[in-house]
Amino acid sequence: MPVLAVAALIGLSCWWWQPNPLAGARRLARLAGHRPRARFAGRLGQRPSPSPAARAEIPAALDLLAACLSAGAMLEAALAAVATAFDGPVGALLTDIAELTALGAPPEDAWATALRDERWAVAARAVVRAHHSGAALTDVLNRVASDLRHDLRARAGIAAARASVKAVLPLGMCFLPAFLLVGVVPSVAGFTTSLW
Repeated sequence: MPVLAVAALIGLSCWWWQPNPLAGARRLARLAGHRPRARFAGRLGQRPSPSPAARAEIPAALDLLAACLSAGAMLEAALAAVATAFDGPVGALLTDIAELTALGAPPEDAWATALRDERWAVAARAVVRAHHSGAALTDVLNRVASDLRHDLRARAGIAAARASVKAVLPLGMCFLPAFLLVGVVPSVAGFTTSLW
């Protein structure tokens, strides 16, 4: 009987002190390397954070979308087709936009998540403007993809310049002692022995 009482107390204490289920879901998602999709991010208390890999995929996704549209596909079908070509955040976002577009949502609503994401905001604003102005969406998408590629190249150049500046101090800290030990110390030692 006491064994059952102790087991019941342990079970009750485990149940009482169990962590928040959403916190467990967050930890499990982080361990799996998964980021929640945009529409579920608010429920888990997280917003998808920008990643360089996803940012680099956006121009290619826009080019594919423009190619599908120029081939005669409807926007929702083009979005769904391009979404299947990309894993991760890019495919998830395009899938959500395709679903909302197929349901007849206005572009402001369909692209609302993209408008809030700084990686996608330029493309989303261009799509919404093109819808209201009647501009050819394929030309708009190609221009935005080109601008994003230019921005990515500029960011890469800035990152390379920063890396080279940051590498100077560690290299100096390695080479200066080596120069002193290999170049200066033997010269000073040879000079002092010749004086004695």
